[in-house]
Amino acid sequence: MTRSLYSDLSSPGPTGAEFLAQYAARLGTLFDASALPVTSVGGTANAVTGTLAPPLSAGLVDGMKITLTWAASNTGGVTLALNGAAPVPVLDAAGGALVGDALAAGLRSLLEYIGGSWRILSAAASSGGGATTAYRFAFTASGTFTKPAGLAADRMVLLTAWGAGGGGGAATGGGGGGGGAYAERWMRAGDIASSVSVTVGAGGAVGAAGGNTTIGALLTAFGGGGGSSADGGGGGGGGSEVEVGGAGANPAGGAGGVCGGAQGGGGSPTFAGAGGSVVSRNGGAGGGGGGQSSGNGGAGGQAVMGGGGGGGGGANTPPGGTSVQGGNGGAKGVAGSAPAGGGGQNAAGARGQAVIWIP
Repeated sequence: MTRSLYSDLSSPGPTGAEFLAQYAARLGTLFDASALPVTSVGGTANAVTGTLAPPLSAGLVDGMKITLTWAASNTGGVTLALNGAAPVPVLDAAGGALVGDALAAGLRSLLEYIGGSWRILSAAASSGGGATTAYRFAFTASGTFTKPAGLAADRMVLLTAWGAGGGGGAATGGGGGGGGAYAERWMRAGDIASSVSVTVGAGGAVGAAGGNTTIGALLTAFGGGGGSSADGGGGGGGGSEVEVGGAGANPAGGAGGVCGGAQGGGGSPTFAGAGGSVVSRNGGAGGGGGGQSSGNGGAGGQAVMGGGGGGGGGANTPPGGTSVQGGNGGAKGVAGSAPAGGGGQNAAGARGQAVIWIP
């Protein structure tokens, strides 16, 4: 079909059938290329539904465009089903699957149908006024990080990780478990492989150290030490950015068996702390010392970024230490909270965690 149109100046003039056939084709072309509004957007965050009026009796055609306002932020790959038809994948402009938080509730998007899927032509949810797509990959269990396609080599990526918390000692007067460390690293996207294995440390069992969390060979956050299982035993050392926290000082009880063991050391950005530290920043906090015989045990250490230390055992019920960014340590007999909290006496530590940000 040519781009010329029939009019009153055409010579010879068209028949009625010729006129209707040409303009029906023209209207079909315009309809297929129009940006049609989708209404009644619903479903779930990742399985979206919507309505087109009038319905697409001929189905979806390459080049067709739609507009819609997302009802919720997604948590992973997204599909879109229109007028009750089969779901169709929604991809980014480069044809890659959407990652969590690529869409946001209230975001208005323009999509084009290409080769069996919808591609988002407008900006996804992002920082900086919507000019660049932001990504967040959270790992609460071991898995694989796949770098989004099309990232500029100089785009900065933030790697963050928490080691797992250590378990508290088994004895009645055992020490609390140390909190897992927090570690972070900024890197160029061009220096990161397209696929990186992520290992999330498992929380330490009773009396055992927590596992390390690693992002390939790029970053390691070490787990907290396990609390001593002896009465009056020391608390587990907090995990450090560079090595596992030590067991902490573990003296015998004081005179008359009243004093408990020393609190485990707090982890440091550069080394495992000595016994007796109270506050830890990047590293995990030391667990509380246990109380020998009828003595009182100590509270778990406080942390800023790493996990809090677990409370020690004894005649009292020592609390776990809190953390600003990590999980809190468990009180006597209570497991640590994720990520990285140390377990209280006779309780397990919490798992680690890894989060990769591309702002």
